[in-house]
Amino acid sequence: MNEIEQTGLGVKFEKEIKNGILRIQQFPQAWPPERKETRRYEVNAYRWILL
Repeated sequence: MNEIEQTGLGVKFEKEIKNGILRIQQFPQAWPPERKETRRYEVNAYRWILL
């Protein structure tokens, strides 16, 4: 079974994204600037970023 077919992968992804959003809300200045008023939070487990 590859990653695309892994059971529960969507649930894990959703949990990582929600956790990232909570961390951004709690510590909005903790991540490096991406653009003028935008910061970059990396979701390492999935190689995604939240801006």
